[in-house]
Amino acid sequence: MLNCGEGRPGAFRSMLLSAWESYELRLIDNQTLLCSSDIIESYFGRYKQKIKSNTMQAITEAVLTMAAWSRQITKQSVTDALTQVSMKDIYQWKKDNTTPSLLKKRKEFFAKNCTKQ
Repeated sequence: MLNCGEGRPGAFRSMLLSAWESYELRLIDNQTLLCSSDIIESYFGRYKQKIKSNTMQAITEAVLTMAAWSRQITKQSVTDALTQVSMKDIYQWKKDNTTPSLLKKRKEFFAKNCTKQ
């Protein structure tokens, strides 16, 4: 039986717990956080709806948008997003932080391996 207190699994566990404690302290500082199974189920339902509409969508991209689902979209938030973030920044962030979608992988595969008739 593997002892997770030693070796790489133990080091990873320690690093993860340390990072979470640091994050938790910043997050909870004088805030009330609401979380229940209803909220989790609601988000999972929204996630399934979004994936259903495009089965080739990358899971990573869909999950990264979850934080915005409960936020009210206002004229000011749209103005801020359009004036403070460039498409170049978005493409660079996507390149650095996400993986290619299944659709992109399929297109690349068929482009390399199939000839047009």
